[in-house]
Amino acid sequence: MKTKRFFLILILLLAIPALACGTSNSSTSETFVGGDCDSSTRRVDMNGSTQQSVSAGTYPDTCEVYCLWVPDSGSKLDIGISNFDIDLDMYVDTDLSVLTFEDHGQWESNAYGDGDESVSISSPGGRYYIQVCSYEGLASNFNLFSTFTP
Repeated sequence: MKTKRFFLILILLLAIPALACGTSNSSTSETFVGGDCDSSTRRVDMNGSTQQSVSAGTYPDTCEVYCLWVPDSGSKLDIGISNFDIDLDMYVDTDLSVLTFEDHGQWESNAYGDGDESVSISSPGGRYYIQVCSYEGLASNFNLFSTFTP
């Protein structure tokens, strides 16, 4: 009887630390949420890629604005557009009014033609507004992507 109790206690003593290690080592990564976006923008998630579009018309009616939040103290943020067949331009700023009223952003990618556009931001953090415009006034689908490096 004493032998059975000894082995039962020994098993429990060995199992408790193993269970504790299992719960403390299993990490559930928290999803970064960020803050609010202006209601006139479309929110996009970091480290993602989504199909978007611009409508035909005249500038600035052809522009669509997106909102992206990233954690503070990152080392790099890449934002870009791809997979389109007209001349699209991309402007990025932390202040929506700059994009709305000044026709440019702190970061710009507006090369002529239908090649991919992208910007790279060092030491990013907070909210970024991304404006995509049709230079020619034509409608187009495109892929909007971002890559955040902590």
